[in-house]
Amino acid sequence: MTPRIGILKPGSTFPEMILRFGDYDAWFQRVLGVEVECRVWETGPDRNLPDPDAVDGWIVTGARGSVVDPEPETERVLDWIR
Repeated sequence: MTPRIGILKPGSTFPEMILRFGDYDAWFQRVLGVEVECRVWETGPDRNLPDPDAVDGWIVTGARGSVVDPEPETERVLDWIR
C-alpha cells in the first residue's frame, strides 16, 4: 500500500529560491525517496486547513514568518498541529 503523505505549506520561500529550486513542497517531494501519494495544502486566511485524518502522515514545511513573532495565520497553523 502506498503511504499517503500530506504536505501543509504555511508559506513560500523567497522568489529567487523558487526559481532555482522550487518551493518548500517540491523540496520534500524530491527527497522522500519512497513512492508516496503527496497532497499539498497551502494555507491562507481564506482557506480551510485540511482534515488531519485525510492522509497517513503530515509534513509541515517552513515559512518565512517566525514562530516567536507569529502572524495570525501562523497561530492558526500551530493550533492545527497541536
